[in-house]
Amino acid sequence: VIILVSGVELVREALVSIKDPAEIGLQGIALGTAVFSVFAIYAIYKYKARIGRQIDSQALIADAMHSYTDVFSSLVVVVAIAGSMLGMPWLDSIGVLVISLMIFRLGIGIARDSALVLMDAWLDKGSITRIRQAVGDIQGVNMVEDIRLRKSGLVVFGEIVIETEGDADLKRVEMLSGEIKRVIKKEIKNLEHIVVNARPGKMAVVRVAVPVEAQDGLHSKLSPHLGKAPFFIIIDIEENNIKGWDIIENPAADLERKKGVKAAEFLVSRDVNVLIVHDIGAGPFYTLHDNFIKMLQMPDAAGNVEEVVDKIPDLNVVTSPT
Repeated sequence: VIILVSGVELVREALVSIKDPAEIGLQGIALGTAVFSVFAIYAIYKYKARIGRQIDSQALIADAMHSYTDVFSSLVVVVAIAGSMLGMPWLDSIGVLVISLMIFRLGIGIARDSALVLMDAWLDKGSITRIRQAVGDIQGVNMVEDIRLRKSGLVVFGEIVIETEGDADLKRVEMLSGEIKRVIKKEIKNLEHIVVNARPGKMAVVRVAVPVEAQDGLHSKLSPHLGKAPFFIIIDIEENNIKGWDIIENPAADLERKKGVKAAEFLVSRDVNVLIVHDIGAGPFYTLHDNFIKMLQMPDAAGNVEEVVDKIPDLNVVTSPT
């Protein structure tokens, strides 16, 4: 408001000076002082603006913009003195009118941004886009439905609504929330608190991994071991129909130590959603669990892959190391 009032006052003075231009004395000293004032006030503006952006203070940024208008006021004085020295006193009035329009534009912009902040609106649309992209890339997040951020003083509060890949238990949701908060914190340094609302979603394609003894396609014999299994068959299932499968060699089978963990990390790298397993140790279990891979108990009665795939809806979820 003060900035807009300053613009109105400058216009009034410009119109008065057009009718009765004032003569300026000690023009050399006055010009030097005015030029020094322009640089000094501009330096103050830059300092306030830099600190305001560092601490993300809308009040300090607005005060910096107020100092910016003072630069224009000093420029008016420079123009007026220069015009008087060159025998063109009307330059004062023209300069004031032009700068007044700039001040009006600046004041309206500050007033708009301040009003939006008071209404808890978030002005940085780019950060919302970056957060949406980063959160959407997290393993276990199917999509980001909504993000809302608002400032309260120097800190930021927010809420994000996500859809998870399939059902997730409370522990997994808690882990997912922690990862989401870390990602958002990288973008919003002064984030104080954010609420994560997770809704279960459907996976368009379920990628199922099964440890097997040989490369016989869907008739491959099941392996009860994770780390020692020679091969994995990875099956893509969409709407309960097999869309494709691939048998790959287990790179951890010949290792002397940590076969299970390395096999689990390999399955994570292959974007597996579900693993059908008979026995699993603590290391590989938590590796898979922390990457939101559901583990299903391999039935003793099933002899090959085709038989176990048909029973997937009835298989029990593995909730702890066996």
